[in-house]
Amino acid sequence: MGEYEGNLGGGEEDYEYSTPIMNQEPSITQPSRHHDNHNRYKTFMNCRPPVSNGEIGPVLSSTWIMEIEGTFDTSKCADEDKVIYVATMLKGDAIHWWGMVKEVRRREAAKNMSWDEFLIIL
Repeated sequence: MGEYEGNLGGGEEDYEYSTPIMNQEPSITQPSRHHDNHNRYKTFMNCRPPVSNGEIGPVLSSTWIMEIEGTFDTSKCADEDKVIYVATMLKGDAIHWWGMVKEVRRREAAKNMSWDEFLIIL
């Protein structure tokens, strides 16, 4: 803090003025990675991605793939999030299949696989 002490106006009283330093920059809080991930997932889910129950057949599979890729495009889903988000849309036989994939590939490797790798094993 800067201070000014002096005799103003010729009077006998001394006045003290304090001027606070206002040059401090405001702190900008960056959203946490967790918060950012939550918002991206929420955007993905707001696009109403299709659920897969593990139906077998080329037409059903290709239709689901086209719909889920449309959801990726609409929600601007990051490549690293695609498999993780899709895993939440697997139900019934499909979720059992995904559980086996995670066991065989180890959980972290399965979560980190690319969308193209996922399509190959699908």
